[in-house]
Amino acid sequence: MTQSGFIAAIDLGTSKITGVVGRKNENNVISVLACESIPSDNSIRRGTVYNIDKASAIVRKLISMLENTLDRKIGKVYVSIGGQSVHTEMIREMKQLSSSGIVTESVVEQLRNAADKYKPDLKRKYAIVDVEYFLDDKPEKNPVGVTCSTIEAEYQVVVGRPNLGPNLEKVIVEKGHLQIADFLVGPLAAAAIVLTDEEKELGCAFLDFGAGTTTLSIYKGGILRRMVTIPFGGKNITKDIAELNFVESDAEQYKVKYGKAARENTEGSLFASPFSSKPDIDLVELNKVIVMRLDEITANIKEQIRLSGYQEQLGAGLIITGGASQLKNLEAYLNQK
Repeated sequence: MTQSGFIAAIDLGTSKITGVVGRKNENNVISVLACESIPSDNSIRRGTVYNIDKASAIVRKLISMLENTLDRKIGKVYVSIGGQSVHTEMIREMKQLSSSGIVTESVVEQLRNAADKYKPDLKRKYAIVDVEYFLDDKPEKNPVGVTCSTIEAEYQVVVGRPNLGPNLEKVIVEKGHLQIADFLVGPLAAAAIVLTDEEKELGCAFLDFGAGTTTLSIYKGGILRRMVTIPFGGKNITKDIAELNFVESDAEQYKVKYGKAARENTEGSLFASPFSSKPDIDLVELNKVIVMRLDEITANIKEQIRLSGYQEQLGAGLIITGGASQLKNLEAYLNQK
């Protein structure tokens, strides 16, 4: 749906599938015209399509809801791509220059064309995100017009399982009867909205804390340095709470209403359940379970930041988004960690 400035996008998340339609004006400002969400109902697991038939049925219903709101048909959509296998790899391309030694647009294009041909083993390339240039081993943001004998480009490439794209095509195209305008890497799209240029320049860790996965993106010097997906999210916390003898739907409600990222130390913490015929809630046990899972997720985050090599260079700190980031006291918990 790109005609007349209209843009439609679908995000297939672990907890819900969301559709948004906006319209771009002459100043390239987008206004949201319609937004609808439907629970994923386990059709998406850890950010990837698990049940194609169920996911496509939800997408068709979602599109119908959007079309009814807009009173117009949707034919083409942008689709987010993500999941536990999605991460970045760095590839290098180098070129020796002729005697003139001036970097031209053509030279930059040749390096990019070489990077476009990169085919990772047992994975699929989904996007080339950022590039850093080195002229005679010295970094240079804008190489065109600069003299040197050797130019090297380091590209951050997003890769993932080969079936991520084809499964989305089955859901959207084959069974959803829509065209895909393009794939967008979900965590990168979120970072483009949330992060400022100053935060990217100073260096930051951008955390997309979702239901099925947690994606960590490290920015420094204005560009993406590393992106990795940790296979834990808010749904893992819910399942842990369910082990306290609750059904999962109740566990999710207790987490949202009463849970927080802190251990309770008060006596008499048994809390009467507001739901009829439901067991009472022990807040000590509830928050103990939450913190134990958060400790595991945080340990993974800290290790990935260490592996990036930028742990002492993140002047803008940690920026967090995603549905699971709404857990009470999470900011104080992360500051402590």
